[in-house]
Parts: sequence; C-alpha cells; structure tokens
Amino acid sequence: MSELPPNSQKGGVTAEVIGARYIHSLLRNARLDSVPNKWLKRLMEYGSRNQCVLRAIAVSKKEYCSHLSKITDWNHRHEHPSIPDALEKFNYLPKRLWLVEVSIPELYPMNKRKLGEIVLDATSEASPIPNFETFLFARLPGGYWFVNDTDTKGKPNFIWNPSRIKSHTPLLVKANEFDSR
Repeated sequence: MSELPPNSQKGGVTAEVIGARYIHSLLRNARLDSVPNKWLKRLMEYGSRNQCVLRAIAVSKKEYCSHLSKITDWNHRHEHPSIPDALEKFNYLPKRLWLVEVSIPELYPMNKRKLGEIVLDATSEASPIPNFETFLFARLPGGYWFVNDTDTKGKPNFIWNPSRIKSHTPLLVKANEFDSR
C-alpha cells in the first residue's frame, strides 16, 4: 500500500475516484449548459462519453491558492485576486487538499493543460458513497460550483459564482514532477 501524503485521510486513487463521481454529478446536475462557455460545452461532450481526463494531486492550501493566483487562461485572463486571497485567509479550506484536475483528451497529453479542478478536503475520511462531504468546490471555465445542499435522495443542488478564467489553464506542477526519469 502506498504512503498517504502528510495529514491526508485518503490516497490519490481514492481521490480520483471521488473526483470522477463529483464531475459526473456536476455534468448531470449543475446546469453547466446555462453558462455560455465553449470549453464547458466540450467538457460536457467528453463527459457524456466518459472521456474526461482526471489527475489527482495532493497540495497544501497555500500551494493551491498560490497556483490559483498565478494561472492565466489561454486568453491571458487572471482570476480576480480577491478569490485566492479569501480562500487562503478565511477558514474555508483545510490545510491539505486533493485537487482532481479535470481535462479532456485534446488538452492534457500534449499541452499539459486542464479545464479546472474538483477541490476535495484531504483531511477527512472518504465515504464509499458520493455524499459531497469531502467536496469543497469545483473550478471550471467561467465559474466556481459549490454544493448548497442535497435533496432527500442525495442529489446535490449547486450554486455558481463567476470566474474571470474562461478557458483552459496549466496544470499545477510541483518541482521535478514531469522530469524524465
């Protein structure tokens, strides 16, 4: 069994499986098509064929907020500085996170780019059922999706907040991660 990242309650494979459940729930339930964005439309097309590319990476809250403050999309748009600042300063995010980066086959292998990420609490136990307890939010082109609540059948109700980032962005890369071995 592989070693867990520090202060994490689940490994990368588990985080990726949870992220896959959440991205499929988002694609079904979050009314992504109500946000006019060609990259979200591509994500929904690939998702309907189960062809999303997912990559789990363990990061600290500080690493993620730093990444979010530095990334630019294909058209050189940055996120509003208040978003990563608020995520880092307020106690919304735990110290350890799993980012399940979401991409599509035309972006990931050649360009090392993603459409966004599912942000999970790495410090809490993983549930065998998708109950959204470890789900913090999803960042996808054009916005952030948070779970407001769930209905009696466990179906999530998402709320949306806009983002300045409208297209794909670079992956979060740690030192030596993609060096050849």
